[in-house]
Amino acid sequence: MSNVKSFCVLNSNIEVFNDFIKIKNEKNTSFSSLINLAIVEYTKNHKKSNKSNILDYINSNFVKLPNFYDDSLVWRDFCINTSEKNLKDIELQSKNINIVSNFLLKFSESERKHKKSINLIQMLSFQRGF
Repeated sequence: MSNVKSFCVLNSNIEVFNDFIKIKNEKNTSFSSLINLAIVEYTKNHKKSNKSNILDYINSNFVKLPNFYDDSLVWRDFCINTSEKNLKDIELQSKNINIVSNFLLKFSESERKHKKSINLIQMLSFQRGF
Protein backbone atom coordinates (compact mmCIF):
# COMPACT_ATOMS: atom_id res chain seq x y z
CA MET A 1 0.00 0.00 0.00
CA SER A 2 1.31 3.48 -0.88
CA ASN A 3 1.61 6.21 1.65
CA VAL A 4 1.86 9.65 0.04
CA LYS A 5 3.98 12.29 1.80
CA SER A 6 5.10 15.74 0.75
CA PHE A 7 8.09 17.82 1.70
CA CYS A 8 9.63 21.19 1.00
CA VAL A 9 13.14 22.05 -0.10
CA LEU A 10 14.80 24.78 1.95
CA ASN A 11 16.09 27.75 -0.02
CA SER A 12 19.60 26.89 1.14
CA ASN A 13 19.26 23.44 -0.50
CA ILE A 14 17.73 24.44 -3.84
CA GLU A 15 21.00 24.03 -5.76
CA VAL A 16 21.61 20.57 -4.28
CA PHE A 17 18.01 19.59 -4.97
CA ASN A 18 18.34 20.73 -8.60
CA ASP A 19 21.51 18.64 -8.92
CA PHE A 20 19.63 15.70 -7.41
CA ILE A 21 16.82 16.05 -9.98
CA LYS A 22 19.34 16.34 -12.82
CA ILE A 23 21.17 13.17 -11.72
CA LYS A 24 17.86 11.37 -11.14
CA ASN A 25 16.78 12.21 -14.69
CA GLU A 26 20.14 11.24 -16.22
CA LYS A 27 19.96 7.85 -14.50
CA ASN A 28 16.26 7.48 -15.35
CA THR A 29 15.46 6.70 -11.71
CA SER A 30 12.15 7.42 -10.04
CA PHE A 31 11.98 10.12 -7.39
CA SER A 32 10.11 7.77 -5.04
CA SER A 33 12.72 5.01 -5.27
CA LEU A 34 15.52 7.44 -4.41
CA ILE A 35 13.58 8.87 -1.46
CA ASN A 36 12.88 5.32 -0.27
CA LEU A 37 16.59 4.50 -0.58
CA ALA A 38 17.47 7.59 1.49
CA ILE A 39 14.92 6.59 4.14
CA VAL A 40 16.33 3.06 4.37
CA GLU A 41 19.93 4.30 4.61
CA TYR A 42 19.06 6.97 7.19
CA THR A 43 17.12 4.49 9.31
CA LYS A 44 19.83 1.85 9.08
CA ASN A 45 22.48 4.31 10.25
CA HIS A 46 20.45 5.96 13.03
CA LYS A 47 18.25 3.20 14.41
CA LYS A 48 18.39 2.88 18.23
CA SER A 49 19.46 -0.76 18.02
CA ASN A 50 22.53 0.38 16.07
CA LYS A 51 24.21 1.55 19.30
CA SER A 52 27.76 1.39 18.00
CA ASN A 53 26.93 3.22 14.74
CA ILE A 54 28.41 0.41 12.69
CA LEU A 55 28.19 0.71 8.92
CA ASP A 56 27.94 -2.36 6.78
CA TYR A 57 31.02 -3.18 4.76
CA ILE A 58 30.41 -6.11 2.48
CA ASN A 59 33.11 -8.53 1.52
CA SER A 60 32.94 -12.28 1.12
CA ASN A 61 32.22 -12.73 4.86
CA PHE A 62 29.96 -9.69 5.41
CA VAL A 63 32.06 -7.80 7.95
CA LYS A 64 30.70 -4.86 9.94
CA LEU A 65 33.26 -2.10 10.31
CA PRO A 66 33.29 0.91 12.64
CA ASN A 67 32.41 4.26 11.09
CA PHE A 68 35.22 5.87 9.14
CA TYR A 69 35.54 8.77 11.62
CA ASP A 70 35.18 6.70 14.80
CA ASP A 71 37.83 7.17 17.47
CA SER A 72 41.06 5.24 16.87
CA LEU A 73 40.37 3.17 20.01
CA VAL A 74 37.17 1.86 18.41
CA TRP A 75 39.19 0.86 15.35
CA ARG A 76 41.88 -0.68 17.56
CA ASP A 77 39.32 -2.81 19.39
CA PHE A 78 37.76 -3.87 16.11
CA CYS A 79 41.15 -4.81 14.63
CA ILE A 80 42.15 -6.80 17.72
CA ASN A 81 39.07 -8.98 17.28
CA THR A 82 39.02 -9.42 13.51
CA SER A 83 40.65 -11.90 11.16
CA GLU A 84 44.02 -11.49 9.47
CA LYS A 85 42.25 -11.27 6.10
CA ASN A 86 40.11 -8.37 7.31
CA LEU A 87 43.19 -6.62 8.69
CA LYS A 88 44.91 -6.95 5.31
CA ASP A 89 41.78 -5.64 3.54
CA ILE A 90 41.66 -2.65 5.92
CA GLU A 91 45.37 -2.00 5.44
CA LEU A 92 45.03 -2.03 1.64
CA GLN A 93 41.98 0.23 1.68
CA SER A 94 43.65 2.69 4.05
CA LYS A 95 46.69 2.82 1.76
CA ASN A 96 44.42 3.50 -1.21
CA ILE A 97 42.61 6.27 0.68
CA ASN A 98 45.98 7.75 1.65
CA ILE A 99 47.14 7.78 -1.99
CA VAL A 100 43.93 9.49 -3.13
CA SER A 101 43.89 12.09 -0.34
CA ASN A 102 47.60 12.93 -0.69
CA PHE A 103 47.20 13.37 -4.44
CA LEU A 104 44.05 15.52 -4.22
CA LEU A 105 45.41 17.74 -1.44
CA LYS A 106 47.80 19.20 -4.00
CA PHE A 107 44.87 20.82 -5.81
CA SER A 108 42.20 23.38 -4.98
CA GLU A 109 38.59 22.23 -4.57
CA SER A 110 37.69 23.43 -8.06
CA GLU A 111 40.73 21.67 -9.59
CA ARG A 112 39.85 18.39 -7.81
CA LYS A 113 36.58 18.15 -9.70
CA HIS A 114 38.57 17.70 -12.93
CA LYS A 115 40.58 14.75 -11.58
CA LYS A 116 37.81 12.13 -11.81
CA SER A 117 39.42 10.35 -14.76
CA ILE A 118 42.72 9.74 -12.96
CA ASN A 119 43.10 6.25 -11.48
CA LEU A 120 45.00 5.12 -8.38
CA ILE A 121 48.12 4.05 -10.31
CA GLN A 122 48.33 7.43 -12.04
CA MET A 123 47.91 9.19 -8.68
CA LEU A 124 50.69 7.14 -7.13
CA SER A 125 52.98 7.73 -10.12
CA PHE A 126 52.32 11.47 -9.92
CA GLN A 127 53.20 11.48 -6.21
CA ARG A 128 56.44 9.60 -6.84
CA GLY A 129 57.38 11.94 -9.66
CA PHE A 130 57.24 9.44 -12.53
